Amino acid sequence: MIVSSGAREVDHNITLAPANGRYEHISYESNDAVYIQIDLSGMAVEAGMSSSFAIHPDGSLWAWGSNTHGQLGDGTRINRVEPVKILDDVIAVSAGSSHTLAIKADGSLWAWGLNQYNQAGVGDSSLRAEPSIIIPGEG
Repeated sequence: MIVSSGAREVDHNITLAPANGRYEHISYESNDAVYIQIDLSGMAVEAGMSSSFAIHPDGSLWAWGSNTHGQLGDGTRINRVEPVKILDDVIAVSAGSSHTLAIKADGSLWAWGLNQYNQAGVGDSSLRAEPSIIIPGEG
């Protein structure tokens, strides 16, 4: 079986998360070969050690996967099997093994997740489960 980025497989069912925000479900038999092509035009994607991020063409940042250290930025430490919206107006994202950085359209820099070695740049080493502004933007 081949599953493209943006899809996940669970018990012979695949959930797709296309850019339009609607989820598509496909069921298949265990001996079937399933090939899925997903149009990611206009999307930017980034993967951390066990978390994934996508910037929608409208600038919204979405995250899913492991959230043990708050690296998804949704304000929790709950692992997510479906994308959750994190921020708006994002133009770039970079995921470390347990922390994440994002740049918004106004030039501001945001960070969240594990901060044991001050990698979030917030002035202390406490974990951040939601985005914290590191460098203000010009807007």
